Amino acid sequence: MGQKEENCETNLISRQLNLSFHAVCLTLLSLLLPLSYLLFCRLSYTPLPPTLNSIILYVAISFLSLSSLFYSITGHTLHIELPNCIAWAILCLFQACITFGIEGTIRDGFLPLGNTSAFAHEMWLKRTLLFIGIYEQMMLWKEKFVEPVVDGTFIEKERMEQGIDRFIMGLSFSGLWLGLLQTEVGPLVLASTRGGFSKRVGWCDFVIWFVTFATLMTGFVRAVQFLVWQLSILLQFMYCRVEEQADGLAQGEDEV
Repeated sequence: MGQKEENCETNLISRQLNLSFHAVCLTLLSLLLPLSYLLFCRLSYTPLPPTLNSIILYVAISFLSLSSLFYSITGHTLHIELPNCIAWAILCLFQACITFGIEGTIRDGFLPLGNTSAFAHEMWLKRTLLFIGIYEQMMLWKEKFVEPVVDGTFIEKERMEQGIDRFIMGLSFSGLWLGLLQTEVGPLVLASTRGGFSKRVGWCDFVIWFVTFATLMTGFVRAVQFLVWQLSILLQFMYCRVEEQADGLAQGEDEV
């Protein structure tokens, strides 16, 4: 009996370790997408010649922003089923682009916007939509690219519930946003809508405008959908209350 209980306890500990490792892998690999915005804005603000890293980054972020906007409007996504080796190659390439790109901007003496008071008049709504938009892109990146790699490589099929998974993702992204992205990515992305990076107008500026517009529109659509959902719940609750009151009045009249 004692051996059986010991085996059950060992299996429980092993299961919890697998679930925790699964959540850590998903979170770290999913945070590559919001971190790519850090490099995206640095490359956009610093007038550097285009490199392979920047081109790959521009293409990847543009594709994800457009896909996220399309998904938020229609509810349908592209069914992408990549072999495990190709999915791993994409993740490694994306990681390498971000790592070498950020190191390159530091080596070239990148300095973020020092006078953030110039953006103090920006409406809080824009910042909120930017936050929601990047979060939705991160969840799409996790679902289409990260999960197939993590689930199909070395993690067992057992995983945390979807609600807990999304809560961990939201908490991790919120911490990253408050600790780094809000002060550096936020003003830079918002500045691109006003041509705040440079006087030139080229393909790079068009990519900046396109990604910013798609991200803000994604956040706007998701916010409207959430408000409509809350309003429908409120109307349904009010309708049920009115029906209960009407039934109560009808029963009182019958008793009289």
